[in-house]
Order: sequence, then structure tokens, then C-alpha cells
Amino acid sequence: MTWHRSAHQADAERDPGTEAPVGGGGAARPDPHTAELILAAVATEGLPALTRVMLAARNGDRDAAGMRVGALLRALSGTSWFTAHDLLSNAGVQETTTVGELDQTQRSTLSRSLSRILESSAEQAPGRAATAQ
Repeated sequence: MTWHRSAHQADAERDPGTEAPVGGGGAARPDPHTAELILAAVATEGLPALTRVMLAARNGDRDAAGMRVGALLRALSGTSWFTAHDLLSNAGVQETTTVGELDQTQRSTLSRSLSRILESSAEQAPGRAATAQ
């Protein structure tokens, strides 16, 4: 992924005394700095970065798994709160659901919805470029 851990964060992960409580329901939230790096990557790189976060969470990355889906969707350029809310409700996902808590059906529904949005924005982009000239 595009975020990096500091030496202090790596040491904290190795220390068994700093583990997240067990049975808290869902993935542990990433530290604020890492969360900001992930959100910045999604905001600047768009859908490819969001896809990398989803894959990283599925492959066991605790920071990616702890990110809230609603925050990631709102970080996408051109995605309003209403669009993010519609995407979440269509997939049956709550605002506070983390990426690690998504099941296969929810991931699939979000993926299809995001690809439709991407296709529709790509179709509109040539028209905007032609009118701007």
C-alpha cells in the first residue's frame, strides 16, 4: 500500500501489551496518522487506491481492515455524502462498518456500484472537455 509505519508504530505492534481488546466486535481502528494516510491516498489516487485498501484488508492488513467504509467512499474525489450514503445503503452497509467487517456480498455490491459510477463519470468527462474548449 501507499502508507508506511513509523518505527514507533512497528515497535508498538510487537509489544503484546498494546494489543487491541479481544471481542470488541470488528477490526481495531488504525491510528489516526495511518488513517489519514489511507484517506489521502484514496482522495488523490481514487478508485485504484480504494481497491488496494479493500484487497489489503482481505489479506489481513489491520490498518486497512479498521477503516470505515463510509469515510473511504467520501474520500473519493467527486463523491458527495449523499452518493456515499446511497452506495452504503444499496450494499446493506452501515456508516460505521469497517472494511474488515464486509462480507463477500457487500464487497461485490460496492464494487459493482463503484464501477457503474466510474463508467458514468467517464462518459460525461469527454462532454465536459469539449465544452470547456
